[in-house]
Amino acid sequence: MNRRGFLRNTIFGFIGAVLCPKNIFSTPIVNENNESVNNSDNIKIPKDLIKFAKDFSGNFKRLSNNGVYGSHCGKYQIKYVDYLRDTHSGQIMTTPYRVSNSTGIMEFSKLKMVDMPQSIIFNAVIWCYIVYKKPSDYIGADIKSIKCSVENGFSKKELFNQYCGIFKENLTEFNMDRIKQLSENLK
Repeated sequence: MNRRGFLRNTIFGFIGAVLCPKNIFSTPIVNENNESVNNSDNIKIPKDLIKFAKDFSGNFKRLSNNGVYGSHCGKYQIKYVDYLRDTHSGQIMTTPYRVSNSTGIMEFSKLKMVDMPQSIIFNAVIWCYIVYKKPSDYIGADIKSIKCSVENGFSKKELFNQYCGIFKENLTEFNMDRIKQLSENLK
């Protein structure tokens, strides 16, 4: 990250910390307990998160190689690096994005996502938020994030095809079930 970007993020983060009370942070920069919910359908996607997802997906390809992208009020953050590495082994992961369940910070592999369309980047931000709120409900997050993406003007077919492409690298039984659930719920 260049010096100007670092200073901009630092200033926005400080201003956001002053302007946004910590008890309304949805995806925290500091620790916050996960909300206990029955399923992902109960999770409301905030309008400011949708705006942040649109901004990030529109600007993603113009960002420097490594850094942090923050919302203007400091409520949301995305850390983007060339490749995501497993926390324990240090091995490069095949996943293009993930969210830390302990901090809520979204992490994106810029090199894995650079050729993906804006729709899947937008969807990934929403997906990460839902998975932070309900860590064990990947299928629910898949369905809800795609529905949110479609409601915001993105193509259902393009999103589904991109999901299948992401899972192609890691065809586990669980990921096959995710694809099946998506196809059934998006008819």
